[in-house]
Parts: sequence; C-alpha cells; structure tokens
Amino acid sequence: MRSGIYGSFLSGGLAGHIYGAEGIWQAAVEPDSLVTMWDAFRWRSADQVRHLRSFAFVRGLRFRELVPEAELVIPNKEGPPIAYDGWSYAAATPARDLVLLYFERKTSARKHLRGSVQGARYRASWFDPRTGEWSAPGEPIAVQPNSLLPLPAMPDDQDWGMMLECVD
Repeated sequence: MRSGIYGSFLSGGLAGHIYGAEGIWQAAVEPDSLVTMWDAFRWRSADQVRHLRSFAFVRGLRFRELVPEAELVIPNKEGPPIAYDGWSYAAATPARDLVLLYFERKTSARKHLRGSVQGARYRASWFDPRTGEWSAPGEPIAVQPNSLLPLPAMPDDQDWGMMLECVD
C-alpha cells in the first residue's frame, strides 16, 4: 500500500491520494485468493495514509514544484514488474535543489542520483513511512565529477522515503 501512495505521489499524483486495499474491493473470500478481505481488514495500512502529508509538506508547498523523474535514480527498477519490491521513485525541482525519493523494500544497498548539480553538495534526510517521522539530515554528500550523487545506504531492508536538499 505504501508503494502505491508514495510511488503515485512522486510519479505526478501531487493532488492527493485515495486509499484502497487489495482484497477489500474484490471481496475475495475464497481460501486460494492472493489476499482475502478478512486479511485486508486487519491491516494498519489505512492509518498510514496520513503520513503522506508529512512527506509531501516537508518543505511546505514546494512539493508543487516537483517534476516526476524516476530515471534520476540508478538503478530504479530492480524488482519484478508485478510486485512491491525493488523499485525507486523520484521527483525533483527543475533547479535540482530539492529531490524527494521513495524506495520500496528490498532495493539494492547502493544507488546514485544522476543529473545532480555538478560540484554541489546535498544533505539527505530519511523518512519512515510507517511512522511519518523524518530523521535529522546527514553530513553533506558531494556530487561526483560525472554528476552522479552517491546515495547513502538505506537504514534497513524496509521501504523508505528520502529528501535531498542542495546545501551549496
């Protein structure tokens, strides 16, 4: 569910999000169903939708400037095409001074952001989509001469959001 929320937001769904849970809408009750409605009713996912606001409004209304650009993340499609593992999403301001990212669980340990401001330094802050909390920004990371910004390793193998802010 979080992949749908944050992936859709960073892919251009900047106006909001409607919650839905697989299993509930299909009224799946057969024991062989991938997800049954009885399982879906017990999920805490609906409660986690509220954290999208903390993610989107981290810098007030600046999210309105974001342009979806998942291809900024290298690599960005590591998981299977029909799953919620291994994909990454990004949206950046045209000046590339603010970038929001979302990483599904089970993504690779090392990623890079391409198209960064050459010679600039960025600070990364992690966002926990389960709690809606932002971490304190890390030490500045320098963009390499090839315009690639090495991203810090994810805190664990769960899904995470990230904010990159240019500090130069």
